[in-house]
Amino acid sequence: MKLSTDNNRYTTTITSSADFGIQNEDLSHIMGILRSQIYSDKLLAVIREYSTNARDANIQAGNNKAIDVKLPSFTNQELSFRDYGAGLTDDEVCNLYVKYGASTKRDSNDYTGCLGIGCKAAFAYGDQFTIKSITETRITTWLARIDESKKGTISLISENENKYRGVETGVEVSIHIKKQDIDDCISKACNFFKYWNPEELRINATIKHLDIHTETDQWIILNEKGNNNYGYNRQHGVAKVLMGGIAYPIDTKQSLDAQESSYLLNCKNVILKAPLGSLEIAANRESLEYTDKTKASLNVLALNMRKDLVQLLSENIKAQPTRLKASIESKLFTEPLGSNISAQITKDAEWRGMPLLTEIQFEHETTCYYRKKSWAAQDYKNHKENGAIRINLSANNYLVVWDSDNIAQSNATRRIRTLQKAGGWDKNAKYYVIRKENLHLVKPELTPADYTDLTNITPLKAERTIIDKSDGTTTKAVKISVCQIKESNLKSGRLSEEAEPIANKDGLFIYVPLDRFDWQGKVDALDNLHEIKHALQYLGESDTIIHGVKKHYLKKLDNNWIQLDTHLKNLWSAWQKQNKYEAKALQDVITETDQCEQWHAPEVLYNVKDKEIRYIASIMNMKNHSHIGVNGEQARHMRRTASTMRWLGIFTGNTDFNKRLKHINQKYPLLQHMQSTWQTQNYHTLIARELNKYIKYINS
Repeated sequence: MKLSTDNNRYTTTITSSADFGIQNEDLSHIMGILRSQIYSDKLLAVIREYSTNARDANIQAGNNKAIDVKLPSFTNQELSFRDYGAGLTDDEVCNLYVKYGASTKRDSNDYTGCLGIGCKAAFAYGDQFTIKSITETRITTWLARIDESKKGTISLISENENKYRGVETGVEVSIHIKKQDIDDCISKACNFFKYWNPEELRINATIKHLDIHTETDQWIILNEKGNNNYGYNRQHGVAKVLMGGIAYPIDTKQSLDAQESSYLLNCKNVILKAPLGSLEIAANRESLEYTDKTKASLNVLALNMRKDLVQLLSENIKAQPTRLKASIESKLFTEPLGSNISAQITKDAEWRGMPLLTEIQFEHETTCYYRKKSWAAQDYKNHKENGAIRINLSANNYLVVWDSDNIAQSNATRRIRTLQKAGGWDKNAKYYVIRKENLHLVKPELTPADYTDLTNITPLKAERTIIDKSDGTTTKAVKISVCQIKESNLKSGRLSEEAEPIANKDGLFIYVPLDRFDWQGKVDALDNLHEIKHALQYLGESDTIIHGVKKHYLKKLDNNWIQLDTHLKNLWSAWQKQNKYEAKALQDVITETDQCEQWHAPEVLYNVKDKEIRYIASIMNMKNHSHIGVNGEQARHMRRTASTMRWLGIFTGNTDFNKRLKHINQKYPLLQHMQSTWQTQNYHTLIARELNKYIKYINS
């Protein structure tokens, strides 16, 4: 690449002068600076310098072959670059790879190199590297190394004839990479070579090349739709300029004259292509040198790109049938550039002599259908929203006309579902439904080609789930939105993703009607889901799947669906018939006694002789279950289940129990004043004996 020169000469009255130079004893110091301190990223410098040198060699030889790059591995730590140029003579090897400033590329802008520093870049990383030169007659291998003098030497270590020209000419440079740097080397190489055309390179790695939206000989627009943070990109200039296979970031803090070019130079998705020699570069080739020449060239490149974009956009949209379609198509073309650049380009472009549109005004509230993320199910669900009056044009916005006099609301919704399905259920797509009688109010005036008429759309059929029944037959279930209920501290965490319904062993589907995250009509009941599952298990159903059904789907449920509390009521009734005595006792156990009537020492009162007092004490004593004829563990499960039935409103306690308790407290007021402490545990019998005397005295 040609270097810029200034041939101006200035006159002087000084009669004596001296030439600049470097003392011999300072050579090692200066070379050390050139080797170690010039590059901020030494590994990247090695990759950049030797790969571009190899490409230059191919160009110089007049071929368009790919260069070979072999990245290191843990079994072979060599990083190598192989070109297919003419090879180097002994003198060329000794001059180019040892002498700083030596270059053969300063007379042409066909080549990237020019400074005479890059071919020594391996010394920035390590103390030695090898050069293999293949000419038409000889194959020589050289070792370049830093010796004791710290100046560097090059030695011929092997020489062979290239018999019958069996090996293609060229040069191969190899550098030994430390094991701890292998991953970093591969990563940097893959990132560097993504800007190269695939046909320029053969490499033992997978390169993720640029995803290009639009490309010309002067610029590239990347197709990075995933990053829509255009505001950030505008404020932090990250556009790049590609020159000689090297992508340089553009520093927009430098003085840039043209306001029209600044938006493009601040856009992450833009890569300008600069001819070799048109921009000044730093000595280490890691960045641009922002001279007046560089700044002027960048502005010209950006302004030319802006003109190209206007021309290409106008050409791209001219075949569109309507102005609205052309305006939407322009959004597709300029979308990766961001809103500011898009506005600039579309402002200057035209469709059939008319300016492009930027928005649509409905002049009445319009309903929008789209896919909205459900944070409960962690999936996208169908959603509609009223109130749209004005929208900005977007390739994701679709206009739909609905003849509400002839198509019912539900049927129209299903027709929109047909459009959504045809569009792959795109979560970014929005369908704005305009009533036919309001069509004349829309600005700008629409033509039939601008919208979809629902009259011409076939309603989407509701999908039916085939369900296997316990008797071996199958049936079609009504399409409903079903999730499964699970335990969670968060209400939103209780609902699984949308799932296929699973029948119980008797063929029934157990469900709770949902009002958002709660059981409709039983707010917070699902907070105690573990108690409900315990009750189901105690009543003989340990693997019951509980489904959640949104309230607006309830009317679609058939007789195969049974609400959870109804199912529990049926199970509880069956249990009561089989366990009559226990059920009778449980009516008293789960009865909530009045706070003012409760006994504080039921375990003490259980020892008195009076049967009525003993029974009431046994009910109030949470540790004693002998009164219902089962062991303590069984009774705990039984009472826990009965308690669940009570707060679900399925089972009620014995209202006579409180009457009996109140009567006894009135008759024997001392019983309510009895206290239970650790000191009384060893005197229950003695205390009971005194209470018996008290009871006998009252009754006498």
